[in-house]
Amino acid sequence: MYLSYVLADIGYNLQEWNSVTLLLVLIGWASLVYRIYAEERLLSQHTEWPAYAVLSRYRLFPGLW
Repeated sequence: MYLSYVLADIGYNLQEWNSVTLLLVLIGWASLVYRIYAEERLLSQHTEWPAYAVLSRYRLFPGLW
């Protein structure tokens, strides 16, 4: 789901290329990374979280992060 946000932002920025849209996209990506960490903090309180985290190693980009 988060990867689709990133790809949509790239597509939009290519359509409307200027410094303002680039800045907005970068701010959006920063907030997305913050949201990922916040969700992981909340989910890590559950006992099943470590087993799930091992199975799904990547947060946003498969093979990278």
